[in-house]
Amino acid sequence: MGNTQSVLEKKGYTILRKVENGVIATDKDGDQFVIKEIKLNEPSDLKASAGGIFSEVETLLQINHPHVLSHKNSFQDDTNYYVVTDHCDGGNLAQKIKEGIPFSEEQMMDWFVKICMALKHVHELGLLHRDLRPQNIFLTKFVTLCLGDFGRVNENASQCGSSDNGMMGYLGPESLTGGIYDTKSDIWSLGCVLYELCMLQSAFTAASTIKLIPKILGGPYPSLPESFSPELHKLLCDIFQRDPTGRPSAGEILAEPFIISFLIKKVCNT
Repeated sequence: MGNTQSVLEKKGYTILRKVENGVIATDKDGDQFVIKEIKLNEPSDLKASAGGIFSEVETLLQINHPHVLSHKNSFQDDTNYYVVTDHCDGGNLAQKIKEGIPFSEEQMMDWFVKICMALKHVHELGLLHRDLRPQNIFLTKFVTLCLGDFGRVNENASQCGSSDNGMMGYLGPESLTGGIYDTKSDIWSLGCVLYELCMLQSAFTAASTIKLIPKILGGPYPSLPESFSPELHKLLCDIFQRDPTGRPSAGEILAEPFIISFLIKKVCNT
């Protein structure tokens, strides 16, 4: 922490407290940010992936989207790479789900559509999220939803902290069998988030990883109770396809007639 504090102070940041995979710090104007530290001197596989991390962060720094967490700055010293993002002090969706109070269908749909919009935008820029789950979907103090903690940065920052990040239950079958992780892999994770918003529980759970993997690989895959609309039932079924090519893209989800109707109704009511 001592060396990190010295580096951040030289850049004009004052550390307030540690958080998972980073610190919360203020700048000279008193604005709060989350700063993640990625060690570049170890291990060797991290060195090899550093170029990909730098490239991803450079793209993230250029994004200006209302539902993608704003990346403000990045810099490095001899051994570490630092990524600065806005701090969302409204918590995250995992905390909301943990409260155990069912969401109205309107609230759930509002969040889901905004996540889709953010995911569509980053996919069009050639990026993958890689770690899409409720704890990485943040809320500002004005309750604006922001997709953040992109996997390549978050995963490598987590090597400085806890390695048990719970992502396994959100991975699609292809990710567990050596397949290629692509945009449709993010869509599987999106389906897990949708199910969790509806049911307030994870789509895939087990007492151990050994017991969890067969559930994801072999099914049967979770479905929603009849209290949810047939359109939502079908969408989740379309997302939970073992073959990634059978899953819809974020753009195709947003083009669903019931999604468009929801957006039109929302505009008319504002």
